[in-house]
Amino acid sequence: MPSFNESWALLALGLSVIVVRIVMRLATMGRRLAADDFLMLVAALLFIAEVVLAYSVNAWWLGMANNGYDDETRASYAKDPLMTRLIIGGSKTQIAGQNTYTALLWTLKMAVCSFYSRLTHDLAGYKYRIRVAFGFIFVSWFTVHMTLMAGCFPFYKYWQFYPNPGNSCQAAVSRVFILTCFVLDIMTDAYLLSIPLPMLWRTDLPRPKKIGLSVVFSGAAFVMVAALLRCYFIMTDSKEGASQSGEWACRETFVALVTSNVPVIWSCGRILLGPRGRLAGSLPSIGSWKPRGTDSDFSSKTLKHGSEASASSASTNTQEGSMV
Repeated sequence: MPSFNESWALLALGLSVIVVRIVMRLATMGRRLAADDFLMLVAALLFIAEVVLAYSVNAWWLGMANNGYDDETRASYAKDPLMTRLIIGGSKTQIAGQNTYTALLWTLKMAVCSFYSRLTHDLAGYKYRIRVAFGFIFVSWFTVHMTLMAGCFPFYKYWQFYPNPGNSCQAAVSRVFILTCFVLDIMTDAYLLSIPLPMLWRTDLPRPKKIGLSVVFSGAAFVMVAALLRCYFIMTDSKEGASQSGEWACRETFVALVTSNVPVIWSCGRILLGPRGRLAGSLPSIGSWKPRGTDSDFSSKTLKHGSEASASSASTNTQEGSMV
């Protein structure tokens, strides 16, 4: 579990990012917020809950849960009322923490998908992909949730420590849950990445601008790395699994929260500073920006025309080549 300074620092920074996003959205849209903005407010509440739960594993339960003990230690702890209370409390907190962790990650995915829906609302061929993304996100979250909730039967074994209930009933280090969550987390992030990047590279924007915008939209790649690290450290350190689980959950969701807000904050900043602003002028641009009060941060019409222009240019070159 993170130290006091780290856990609350991550919370403060994460909430600050959300506040900046909402303020900038209000500044560019007036009082009109979109679905992804409201989802980000839900994510803020879940992030608070996650950090509090993760911190309490060490602060209240001394980093203890029903994992990481041999049979002899379990037998001795079963005779100690204090140790029994700590292990049971820590184990129950782990269940709540894992549920909050997955709810937060998948809420952020829904927010990103909602943003992409606004971005591509009048681009042909993207409505179906967005619908598939929403469906994939919901089904994957439900699968992960049920893997945790139904992965241990009877349910009370999640806080049983003597006799050993087995790995599947140790919420902090359950291999089935961790691997299921990791695989579906990576798959959904990869699918979300596949939505904006092809759209950008099919336009006739200069290559440097395409690269710059690709970086802005590729935050999910950093989340994948964080998810991989979380999976590795938890599964290779079962003794400290309760602390490691909370620690890496906070770190991964913090990275996901920040990277999920970068495209929106960047686009709002571009609108507020204007195309001739010193900072805005140094950033890559997607065509002309719509004035305050529009429904889309990016000009999807510009993307559409750029894509059509690229296709038209390619067709012209082909025809000229055949004439020669």
